[in-house]
Amino acid sequence: MIYRANCGAKNQANATFCVNCGAKLVKPAQSSQPTQQVQPVKPAKTGKRRADLKQVRKWKKQILIAAAVLLVLLAGYGYGKAYYAKDKQIVQPLQEYYKANPDQGQQRRC
Repeated sequence: MIYRANCGAKNQANATFCVNCGAKLVKPAQSSQPTQQVQPVKPAKTGKRRADLKQVRKWKKQILIAAAVLLVLLAGYGYGKAYYAKDKQIVQPLQEYYKANPDQGQQRRC
């Protein structure tokens, strides 16, 4: 078994790449001196970081939904203002009617 110094993963003696991080393994040179066995390094726990990333994604999703709702509301307001304004509903049809019937407009304006 070969231990990777950076990530501490156990690898087979004939492996060329680390099973944990994928880095190329360097075979230790055979020497007459006894080698010191390297203790494996435990990888840092990523549970807190994953929780933080989930929280950030949750906030991003909520902000995007709120922005989409706001955009739809503004578009609806603009559409209503453009097509259902008081001028469009009352004044403009009356002006068109009086233009088409000029004698009717004179009788009403006593």
